[in-house]
Amino acid sequence: MLNNEMRALNLFSSDSQIRALPTSRNPRLFLTGSTIKRRWQESALYPAHRRVAKWYRFFLRLKVATGLGLIAPVKNDHSKINDFIKDIFPDVDSAALLIGSAGPNQKNIIQLWSRERGVVGYIKYAETLIARSRLENEYKMLGCIPKGIGPDILKYTSFNDGKALVLSPIFGRAMPVSLPPPYWIHEFLNGLQISPCMGINEHPGVRFFQEKYGSVVLPWLESLSQRQWPVVVFHGDFAPWNVLHWSNGSAAAIDWEYGLTESLPHLDLIHYLLQVGRLIRFWAPRQAREFVINYLLGHCSLGLDEIEGLVSLSAYHAYREAIVDGHVEHSNRVLWWRSVWECER
Repeated sequence: MLNNEMRALNLFSSDSQIRALPTSRNPRLFLTGSTIKRRWQESALYPAHRRVAKWYRFFLRLKVATGLGLIAPVKNDHSKINDFIKDIFPDVDSAALLIGSAGPNQKNIIQLWSRERGVVGYIKYAETLIARSRLENEYKMLGCIPKGIGPDILKYTSFNDGKALVLSPIFGRAMPVSLPPPYWIHEFLNGLQISPCMGINEHPGVRFFQEKYGSVVLPWLESLSQRQWPVVVFHGDFAPWNVLHWSNGSAAAIDWEYGLTESLPHLDLIHYLLQVGRLIRFWAPRQAREFVINYLLGHCSLGLDEIEGLVSLSAYHAYREAIVDGHVEHSNRVLWWRSVWECER
């Protein structure tokens, strides 16, 4: 196992029955549940969004639930996880640890379980400078957004060799990763408006992008100058896998680490559509851009120039944030976002 995974195991006590998915040589998820039912429940944290990936996850979950995948625990006299959260959750008896994607922005997520109450909370843990910065931003965002549209902050402090944010769970149904999005997505995003409309010269979201990116974004911002725009809370990574909903149509979002407290409307919706096109439909950048433009023409009372400006601004912002996260210029992810904002009609 890699050093990062070995260090992750040090969070558990030596008497934990630790299992790994997909394999002990290539671990992504560690489980400590002692029963078939608990291991099945914990293994649901393994990420899968496309149909083939979900079938693969199903068989992995069956394997680990029946007791396979056991690995030798690291020598450790006590559980650092339990020591860290015992003042909040004294009844936690097992945990599932999801290893984040490798890179400068790597963060791990620990799901906390209680025998009597089920999932009681999550720990988001970051060590690198960039990952800590993202976690700090999420902490600030969750302290500012309206209550109920995100998890509650339970604790934020140093932990192990990094920083940890302890959050309440959100119980809801995962969204389908299909297009077009359900109607209530629009209702959720409309609920993020925090002030009346204003011109672009006074708009704090416009000032943010202009000061952050300079002359590159000026043509796109200029395309918005013919009307006033509301100020909205910006999630920053709005996508189906970051939204949970209930049967009454209400919803909440997780992973606010890319958020802004004051921004322009429609950017979260555009990012949502582009992300599904990129990661689920495997669309080329031009195809994804054209879909988003046509979708917004049919669902928003905006002009074509305004929509194109917003789509380019959204893609450019995602492109720059990917570079900040440590993705190199010639990586597929960065090139895809660059191609979206460079596309001509």
